[in-house]
Amino acid sequence: MLPVFVLAFLVVFSCCGGDVARAETKTAGPPRIEWEVKNRFRLFRSEADFERHVDAMRHGGVLAAERRLAKESDGRGWARDIVERLCLDRAGRLLEFCDRDGERENYVAPRDHRVGVTLAGPLPANEGCVWSFDDGDGHPRQVSGACDEEVKARLISGRPTLASVDIVLPDGTALRLVSEILVRDLLIAGMGDSVAAGEGNPDRAVQLSDQGFCFKRFGGGEYYRPGRAGFSGNKACTAMANEDTRAGEWAQQSARWLSGPCHRSLYSYQMRTALALAVEDPRVAVTFIPLGCSAATFNVGFLNSQRARECPSPGTGAACSGTVRAQIAELTEILAAARRHQADRSLDLVLLTIGANDILFSGLIANVMIDAGTNAAYSVARVSLRRSKTHRPSSTASCRGISPRRARCSSRLSAEICRASSTSPMATRRSPVPTRRARADETASTCIPRSRWMAGGFVKRSNSCRRDFCPGSRRSRAAKTARAAVIHQPIA
Repeated sequence: MLPVFVLAFLVVFSCCGGDVARAETKTAGPPRIEWEVKNRFRLFRSEADFERHVDAMRHGGVLAAERRLAKESDGRGWARDIVERLCLDRAGRLLEFCDRDGERENYVAPRDHRVGVTLAGPLPANEGCVWSFDDGDGHPRQVSGACDEEVKARLISGRPTLASVDIVLPDGTALRLVSEILVRDLLIAGMGDSVAAGEGNPDRAVQLSDQGFCFKRFGGGEYYRPGRAGFSGNKACTAMANEDTRAGEWAQQSARWLSGPCHRSLYSYQMRTALALAVEDPRVAVTFIPLGCSAATFNVGFLNSQRARECPSPGTGAACSGTVRAQIAELTEILAAARRHQADRSLDLVLLTIGANDILFSGLIANVMIDAGTNAAYSVARVSLRRSKTHRPSSTASCRGISPRRARCSSRLSAEICRASSTSPMATRRSPVPTRRARADETASTCIPRSRWMAGGFVKRSNSCRRDFCPGSRRSRAAKTARAAVIHQPIA
């Protein structure tokens, strides 16, 4: 029994005792100087807002922290109040100077940082401590106080500071400890489209009233107008939105975003990534530049300006340009302003997510949502495409001999495929079934109709015909409808 008991003791100690041993190691030993940057996520004005996230992430990752913060806010979200206490204006543009915890700072080029310094480990009997901070610029600054209290000092950014403390002992002597403090400020830019911006998850959602919804026929469909809390205008379904003289009040009750023109949110993954870096490393400061904008593409939004999603302050009558500057231009201007104060200021990290709108991602998603009948028609088209590659005519003359009227996407199979591509999936209830004549006509013609029957897909060129469309297909109603069916609406 003794060997079994010893083995069990070793297993338990290896599983549980390791943490205890590490905890004892952390607090044991001689006294030492420890320090951390205060309110080190510099987009937040208040240190209390940052400490909420530090406490929430103390016992878990980002997901656990989000759940804990959501519970604390009764499910309304932690960002609904913090969004009003940021170093940004209402449009989401960075402020050159920002008041943070009572100190006016240059946001993108901070001169110094507030640092908290403490003594860790067992302290000898003492009569107080005298702190000294020497950054090599003038006389060292001295602070006196109790040894178990945190001392706060503003230290030059990027410059080593020699911190020393004299622990005054009862016999009149002193125990001196020395440590070097170097604060590194990370400059991080977040850029891209709606994935980067955090579309669909506003910092403060619209508050709905308990008076329900109203709807009416509008242009052949149903027009929904939910009741918004705080709106005292006309709520009748018979009143059109543009006829309501209090439409501005209605707009004022809209969602609150970090940036309304871009639908940028504090809940975006880029924002949470930068915030997590600041939480996890107490010896760095993080300066985050949020630039992601919904509906951005490489050309429109990233390299050039784009249309704003909404006005910065809807319903207030404030100026609204209707456009958002190019992200590259905005970043270039921000860096130029920073280098006027710090010549060597440069980016440490760029978070970029872009390209989905360039490949018509919303159209690809729409194709996934089509019903089985239309999908079957597309499968027939792929089979016919492979067949055209296998059974090629001996020369291109055979292709020229085909009547344009006959090859004008006029076969029933081709017409049904074109029609299926241009019809709304919700409206297509029965799949097109090709007849024997359709198969015969399709086999006779090896030309491929020019119809982009998959948004974002491409029809390969037929080598035998040396063209990728049937002659005359430009005049075909089915082909015109198919071309019009390509979805160009960018993702939100």
